[in-house]
Amino acid sequence: MNFEHFATTNNPEIYLSLVMLYKSAFGDGNYGWFNSDICLLYLNAARICNRNKDYEQAISCFEKAHDHGDCFTEAAKEPIKRPTSAGISNATELPSRFVHINEGTFKQYIELFSEDVISKLRSNPKYAAIL
Repeated sequence: MNFEHFATTNNPEIYLSLVMLYKSAFGDGNYGWFNSDICLLYLNAARICNRNKDYEQAISCFEKAHDHGDCFTEAAKEPIKRPTSAGISNATELPSRFVHINEGTFKQYIELFSEDVISKLRSNPKYAAIL
């Protein structure tokens, strides 16, 4: 996906709506390797919320992105598996490549945040490794 296509908009709802699309397609919550896509959607929503000075929403989106990043890291330890959700389990082709989310990905986005957001994230020991 070309997430930069939406870079000029000031509305994080575009990204959050795409997250909801993923969540409805993967009705069972088993996103596997697709957690990387959801993570990036939340990170971009966080970036826009920060730019709009909606710091609480930026932090919330970042936290969700981080959770999906952790899930991706676990899923990526094994080969790509066919989705288990009834709605897409019969997909004939799966993507051959995924963006690999890691600490560096989060550090790049954190650099875009205001000090207000960064200081709140610093106060959470969960993010100590990336701050």
